[in-house]
Amino acid sequence: MSIKTKELHSVNRWSDLMVMLNNHDPYTYEHSCRVAQLLKDFALYLHYPVQGAEVLYQIGYLHDLGKLLVPIDVLRKKGRLNNKEWECVKGHPIEGRRIAESHGVTDLFILTAIEQHHENLDGTGYPYSVSDREIYTFSRMLRIVDSYDAMVSKRQYSNSMLIAHAIEELEQWKRSWYDPFLTDRFIELIRLKEIDID
Repeated sequence: MSIKTKELHSVNRWSDLMVMLNNHDPYTYEHSCRVAQLLKDFALYLHYPVQGAEVLYQIGYLHDLGKLLVPIDVLRKKGRLNNKEWECVKGHPIEGRRIAESHGVTDLFILTAIEQHHENLDGTGYPYSVSDREIYTFSRMLRIVDSYDAMVSKRQYSNSMLIAHAIEELEQWKRSWYDPFLTDRFIELIRLKEIDID
């Protein structure tokens, strides 16, 4: 089975969940699809085997399931979130893992990455404020790719950022938020993609 066939199988397997996510918030659904593809590209750039790239594709596809339980007015709010709203948002990685588990996801790499995708190396992330070696490699990769796509994609409440500015943000926060080695490799990939587009 080719990696493309495996991706389609994975997408079909979780299609009901993702239809729900698309109905709840099309931006989050589209973001998840982009993150899935970019994570797979990142894995292949790092010379991961096909199986690893497939797991990362699934991670990207499912990582924001917890936002199904975040009210749409909170997801689309333009101003600063109040404490109650912020606590709701901060819970989405835990809820995402719970939803995934309840729908048959058993792979611990996938479940852990969903739960850890907003954790920072310096312990300032959420939901558990874990740090450094407590954060799995796939979670670190997702943290970078998720942040990058959020920065360069236009949302209803904010404009997109230029790729160059997004790279500057990644550079600024590597070592504190992002794994420095993986950040450097991801930036290499993005620059190669820019060359291919040109």
